[in-house]
Amino acid sequence: MQSAAPARKAARASSSESPQTTTEGGPPTGIASNKFTDDALSAVAKKAVLRRTGARGLRSIMEAILLESMYELPSMDQVEEIAISAEVVEGGAQPLQIYADRRDDVGTSA
Repeated sequence: MQSAAPARKAARASSSESPQTTTEGGPPTGIASNKFTDDALSAVAKKAVLRRTGARGLRSIMEAILLESMYELPSMDQVEEIAISAEVVEGGAQPLQIYADRRDDVGTSA
């Protein structure tokens, strides 16, 4: 029986070798970070407790929350961050996409 450890090491090595350019003060281009609010993390934990689940169940919950974003992001050049709130976790809203060129506008009124 073979161990999965060599495959994981190879996957980590290949993913860390890919060249990425960075923008000033931000993440590498082409990569968006995820930001979960405290209430979103609480909602994820509540779902996990209700499901009586472990790590795989948490992964399932997170995939369900982020699935659509994972498919959309590669074609969205300027998205820098995906913000997740409790409403998103509960299925009542879509994740908020923060664009690099609009980051300064967040929290201001027009």
